[in-house]
Amino acid sequence: MTAHPRRSFPLADRPLVPATGDNRLIDLTARPRLGLRGPGTPAWCAGHGLPFPDRINQTAEAGGITVARLGTYEILVLTDGQASLPATPLPPDAWDGYRDETWFWIRMTGPSTQAALATLTSVDLRPARVPPGRVLQTRAAGLDAVLVLHEGSVDIFADIASAEYFADVLADRCPEFGWSE
Repeated sequence: MTAHPRRSFPLADRPLVPATGDNRLIDLTARPRLGLRGPGTPAWCAGHGLPFPDRINQTAEAGGITVARLGTYEILVLTDGQASLPATPLPPDAWDGYRDETWFWIRMTGPSTQAALATLTSVDLRPARVPPGRVLQTRAAGLDAVLVLHEGSVDIFADIASAEYFADVLADRCPEFGWSE
């Protein structure tokens, strides 16, 4: 999947201002990703040399690609910006979940990430409780969201139609990340 030149991204015109210290918000919405679901998903992963995480709500990585398992046969495939998604047709028993078209993708990183997440969700996301490599399907800023936890950062995915609302909430509750209004 590649970013389509005719697509619009709700946060593209909303600039990130210099953040304080090492805290950063990065809008990755235009980055390629793939949602895949169906009983053919594990075989599709194996056929492309990608890991299929052992359990739901876990991630696995290979060659710059992160595979987040969301359900029994549902995954979210993310790139690091250098790797490419497999460009082969999907098998008949797996289908596109359209995660590249329906979700925005924001990365929060920096020393204030844990404190900021505490203002956005009621889940205790301290590393001792939820280690990196985990996936949480929860609510963040009042939206249904998927959080993919990494060492020192978190990727947040939610309904792209609510991207402006989410940015407003971040600007209000997390000023240390410097999103301008």
